[in-house]
Amino acid sequence: MNSSQWLKTAGSVKNLSQRISQKSEFTLATTLRTDNNKQADYARIISISADSLRRNFTISQLKKSLDIRLRTPLTGENGSDIKLRIPHVFTDNKSKKIIITYSRGIVQVYIDRIQRYYSFNLLELIPLQQKLFSYAMIFIPLGAGLAIINLFIKNRMILSKVLLMSGIFFPSILLEAILISETPKALSLKNIFLGILFTAVTMLIFRLRVEYLKARS
Repeated sequence: MNSSQWLKTAGSVKNLSQRISQKSEFTLATTLRTDNNKQADYARIISISADSLRRNFTISQLKKSLDIRLRTPLTGENGSDIKLRIPHVFTDNKSKKIIITYSRGIVQVYIDRIQRYYSFNLLELIPLQQKLFSYAMIFIPLGAGLAIINLFIKNRMILSKVLLMSGIFFPSILLEAILISETPKALSLKNIFLGILFTAVTMLIFRLRVEYLKARS
C-alpha cells in the first residue's frame, strides 16, 4: 500500500460501528511499518470514516508520532477535540506491532511489547474551556432553580439553610461520584469545587438581582 493504493471495504461498516457504539469498547491489533518517517501531514493508516471531517476511528502517522482519533461525546464528531498522540513510534522503517483498546473512556496502547504501554483517560484530558462550558450548562440552571425555590421559603430559616447547603454541595459531589463509578478515574476535588462555585455564584447573582429590583420598586 502507498499513497496511490488503498484497501477499502466493499460496503458500509455501519453494523460494526453500531456494535462498538453499543458496547463502548473495542480492541484493534495491527502490524505496520512506514516508508517515510518525515510525513508532514496526518497520513491515515486505518480509518472508519465518511470523509476527512467525519470519522468514528482513525490511527494515523504525523512525522514520527502515532495519532489516534476516536469519536465520542467528549472528542467530537471528527474525534479531534481531544488529542491522543504517542511520540517516537515511527523512528525507523521496521514493522511495529500495535494493540489499541478502548473501554469506559480509557484508551490503552501497546507498541511492540507489553512494557511499552500508554494510557489515556478521556475525562481527564477534556480541555479546560470545554469542561467549564459543560459544568456551566449543568450547575448554572441548578443555582438559578435553588435561588427561586429559596425565595418561596425564605421565611422558614432552618429549611432555607438546609436547602441552600445541600443544594450547593450535594449535586457536585454526586456528579463526581457518578463519573468515578462509570470510569476508572480518580477523585477530583477541583471538579467538585467547580460545580460548587458555579452553583453558589449563580445563586448569589440571582439574589443580588432580586434585592436590586426590590430596592428600585
